[in-house]
Amino acid sequence: MLKKIKIFIAPAVTLLALYIVFKNLDVLSVLDIFKNSDKSILIISSALTLMLVIFFLSLRLKETMAILGCNLKYKEILKIYLAILPASKLSPANAGDFIRSYYFKDKVPPSIMAGTVFFERLIDILVISAMAIISGIIIKSKLSFLLGGLGFLMSLAFFFLFKKGFFLKNKGIGEKWKIFDKLSKFSVIFNLSIKNKKNFLKILLYTFLNWLSVMFYIALIFYALGSKVPILSITAFQPIVSYASFVPITVSGIGAREYAMLFLYGNTVPAPIILSAGLIFSLFTAFLMPLTGLPLMHKIIKKKQNGQQ
Repeated sequence: MLKKIKIFIAPAVTLLALYIVFKNLDVLSVLDIFKNSDKSILIISSALTLMLVIFFLSLRLKETMAILGCNLKYKEILKIYLAILPASKLSPANAGDFIRSYYFKDKVPPSIMAGTVFFERLIDILVISAMAIISGIIIKSKLSFLLGGLGFLMSLAFFFLFKKGFFLKNKGIGEKWKIFDKLSKFSVIFNLSIKNKKNFLKILLYTFLNWLSVMFYIALIFYALGSKVPILSITAFQPIVSYASFVPITVSGIGAREYAMLFLYGNTVPAPIILSAGLIFSLFTAFLMPLTGLPLMHKIIKKKQNGQQ
């Protein structure tokens, strides 16, 4: 019974968040803005961003697996990344990424594979925090600078904390406490990434290019809706929006993302346009991306099930 209730918690919180966002806004004005938007820009930018995000994050996953000693071909990694998308994007804070343990279970132990999810998430926070700091300095936004700095320091602290966990088992602690034994396996990727500097730098590069693509996509969404928002403002504010969407309370960050965007862009862009932009981006992450990977998810699961029979 409790498990069934948990399934409905995220969708319920998402609906509540959307209700709060729409409460003081005219829904018809949002529909009018979308109706009068430049559809060609929205379609082309969505398709291009989808290809770039999939390309860069597949390359990142390839380098992550290489650090673990699995030198897989890009085509194989691409198929698995696409298969992960539905579970990833339709879950709070992309928690569905843990399903990769299922796809790679024949190559890497699940506990070690689970560590790669936290590893990549910390890299995401590290990169977007750096963007917020630099852009915040340039446009003189104290909020972006301070929150970006906090995110940067926290991601570094967690990174080295997990890296330290790799040595717990070697000191005999893991033999006494199972939780530390699991932590040592969970932390393998953090320790190995430092030793494989070339792969680690590539992961940073692909993460940066992925987020830069997303930032330009946000700028194009605003432009298609009739507002020109400087790219530096987006690289300063959108990382903070991403912090909100990383919190595991709503489906794919929907609701939390729009609320954060209203707060951050409120002084420069009309509220209906901000909400329209947030909803279009949420549609991109929660519908378009999962839909792209759905056929491969079904195909690979069926293939693995047939292999086990």
